[in-house]
Amino acid sequence: MNQLPIFENASPVGAAPTSIWRLCPRFSDAGRSQALQAAGDPERVFDVDADFERGGVWAGVADLAETAYLELIGAGETSLVEKHLFELHSALIARRDHIRPVYLCLTDTAAADEKTRFYAFDRAYRLVHGLVGMILQWKQKQSRQARWVVVVRHFDKAQNLATRFFVELARGAKDSLIEVIVQAPPTVAKAGPAMFGACRFVAATLPSGVSFDPAARIVSDMTAAGTLGSQAAAADDNRFEILWPALLAHHRDAGNSLAAARIAVRIFIIYNSYGFYHEARHFIGIFLPHFEALVADDQSRRIHYVSKMNICFVMTDDPESALWVIDELAGSHLSRPHHVASMHYIFAMHYLRYAQAKNLERAERHLLVAVEKIAQAKDEPDFHDYPFQKVFIDNGLAFLRARQGRRQEALELCKCGFDFLNQELGGERHLLHRSVLQYNIAQVYVMLGQFEEATEHYLNAIRMDPNYSEYYNELGNIFQEQETYQEAAKLYAAAIERSAPYPEVFFNKAVCHLRLDELEEALVDFETSLDLNPDQPQAQALRADILREQGNATGALQGYDAAIALGWDSAAIRVNRAALHFDKGAFGLALTDMDQAIVLEPEHPDHYENRAAIHAAMDRQDLYVRDLDQMARCRELVS
Repeated sequence: MNQLPIFENASPVGAAPTSIWRLCPRFSDAGRSQALQAAGDPERVFDVDADFERGGVWAGVADLAETAYLELIGAGETSLVEKHLFELHSALIARRDHIRPVYLCLTDTAAADEKTRFYAFDRAYRLVHGLVGMILQWKQKQSRQARWVVVVRHFDKAQNLATRFFVELARGAKDSLIEVIVQAPPTVAKAGPAMFGACRFVAATLPSGVSFDPAARIVSDMTAAGTLGSQAAAADDNRFEILWPALLAHHRDAGNSLAAARIAVRIFIIYNSYGFYHEARHFIGIFLPHFEALVADDQSRRIHYVSKMNICFVMTDDPESALWVIDELAGSHLSRPHHVASMHYIFAMHYLRYAQAKNLERAERHLLVAVEKIAQAKDEPDFHDYPFQKVFIDNGLAFLRARQGRRQEALELCKCGFDFLNQELGGERHLLHRSVLQYNIAQVYVMLGQFEEATEHYLNAIRMDPNYSEYYNELGNIFQEQETYQEAAKLYAAAIERSAPYPEVFFNKAVCHLRLDELEEALVDFETSLDLNPDQPQAQALRADILREQGNATGALQGYDAAIALGWDSAAIRVNRAALHFDKGAFGLALTDMDQAIVLEPEHPDHYENRAAIHAAMDRQDLYVRDLDQMARCRELVS
């Protein structure tokens, strides 16, 4: 495969590139001594500011990631950097022209008017996982035994992803000698572990002044030159993402709430398109009071903004607000048929996918209106996207038919839509949606149990969008279901290569290695999956099984304990843990586990035989005999 250059115009290996500019402003030393006093005497201290309205999504994170990036490149560790290009491209805004991810999918590269698939909610968390992993590996490369401290100022003003990054870094850094100290006013101390996780909290009221904020200086220069409005409007998305905090602060300070709303709605659209939904939602309250002024009589802009707010509310677990925004801000304000069709499609998806109580009947009513309106829009003047919009709505109808159990109808709608796009648009436009149609056809075939046909259409989708990780993961699931574990493991490896890390795909690959009796490979993948998300009871249990096989009784017991604590309580886990307790001479604990195994599977004869052995070891002859009798009765019933 031809790969894009990774470090375009980067400095030679061994000569670290200089910083373009600090993405987060630096504070004076006031308050630093409090954190260092709490930290002891670390070898390195990283002082970062997590205030979202100063540094954006990756406030504080970007400083740390940039330092790691520069030092790794300077040390010639390009292979490590290459593994994290996607995350670095997201976090280091000013370096995006120089950091080129190899595996970009159509969701990443499609033009704005063809970006029909929004990012899944967990995609942003994958970026967090990748950045945390890179920082931990950088620490190991730099100084394995030295203590590092990351002091995070204004932790209470961080948004979702930055907060999650520092909490995850603190959780994962226990063995890497990195301590994360978060500073915030004393009033937030009561939040405790729910907010801080494994971070250490130091109460501090921090100064508001900054020593140097390059974005604010740029905005000041624009204002002095009388070019602020024109230059802000002309800025591309990357530059705007750097400048918005200073632009927003400038307009607020000037009392110009409408100008602030224009800044807010643009960065809202940008963050929403990246899948940073919590961060995007932060801006809705700023521009919503000016919504009518922002959209005026432009129906295309109205439905565009409304649809983005709808998705943002859905992805932040607020379906009621998602429905309100469509009903209130679009409902009676649209007249052109293709806009009305889009509105009814959004209503339909609400009742079909996002409402707490699904309502297929209401979803169908809205979809049928959407089909009718898009047909009316075919001959609308200045509407040139009829083929795509028609197929997009028909695809929603196909989803409904699949939910209704009318799967052949769903197949026909998807297949006809794919053929219609090919006929009307040729081979270049709307490739993303064509790959989605092939994927949807594959999913329907999976529902029908026709795995050969499903595989064919998954491969079609992959040929169109070869870097979309989820296609490989889901095709791997089909092969795993058919017990072709080697092929499945290869597909999971391809999925891993094409994405920032996510726990499900490592778990799936680990299961394949386990079925192939490749225990070391399985253990590595289970541990990677659990590093990303320790709250996976099945992964904890399967990892414990491997450790038990390898003779690591302590590790196995910890794994079984974790699985049971997370709610994965099965007879098999209880028996395995009982055997480990028995071998250690902890007969009381072993007996408790076998009692529970019998509660879960009261007719299994082996459980009574195992419990009898425990009673014998505890010199309880009468209970030993009782369990052997019960074992015999169960075996008679089985035979």
